[in-house]
Amino acid sequence: MSYIINQVDMPPGQPFAINTPPSTEEEGSPFLLPHRHDYFEILWANGDDAGTHTIDLVDYTLRPNRLFVISPGQIHESTRLGDVHIMSFVPSYMPDDYQHGSLMDTIFGDIGGDKPFIDIDNKGMAELEVIYGLMGREVTTKHPDWDFIEHLLSAFLHYLARYTEVSQGKKSLNSERLLHLRKLINHNFRNHHQTEFYAEALSVTSNRLNVLTRESTGKTVTRLIHDRIITEAYRELIFTTKTVKTIGMELGFEDPAYFSRFFRRTAGESPMDFRERTTKKYHRIP
Repeated sequence: MSYIINQVDMPPGQPFAINTPPSTEEEGSPFLLPHRHDYFEILWANGDDAGTHTIDLVDYTLRPNRLFVISPGQIHESTRLGDVHIMSFVPSYMPDDYQHGSLMDTIFGDIGGDKPFIDIDNKGMAELEVIYGLMGREVTTKHPDWDFIEHLLSAFLHYLARYTEVSQGKKSLNSERLLHLRKLINHNFRNHHQTEFYAEALSVTSNRLNVLTRESTGKTVTRLIHDRIITEAYRELIFTTKTVKTIGMELGFEDPAYFSRFFRRTAGESPMDFRERTTKKYHRIP
């Protein structure tokens, strides 16, 4: 049996796209099977009963005024899609400066750690639909002005950022440092499992960093690191045929037995039990 995660790519030479979701009956569509991509994606419902979406093994119901933000590498699929909007753009499309980097971290950085979506009100949705419409019309012209679309996308993201918890001040204490921590963990979780590494990179003590993460997320730094490790372990166990030993080694565990104990302590079951339990759900293979 072959366990393959579909890799969906942007059209060559196109940094931005507005996608038409496939119907449930469209056999073989990568969007309706577990897949990942190397671009950012924003997806939202255009009305009630728009379907469901699974992101990193968690099922979500699409509903009005809720925008899902999906980062490169995340595994997701749709069991059914109704009337939704989907737009995608490659990481290099946004300017490489501090302002836009901070904006991307605010939208996609997952400072809260538990929800890949942003809820907005009716007024906000109406305003975003105007910007979305402008991008949609421009991208379908014979010669799209990619610079113009990039400015519209920046405006869309800036407006959406107003509805994040960081911008609303709910978790504003040292928010830039916490966003940086998320990025550091995402880039280093395979090789650095200790709080001290991240505290040193952020020029704070381990105790101070733990205070900040508890106030913002309710979790310690160690828990945030473990959450990222276990998410990647889930992906590898479900969507690859790698052995538990290989997965553990790639995640920084030299001792396979220690990795199995870590997985059981965190997930509540052994790696093999998890793989067997989830195989039928996520592998729609005859």
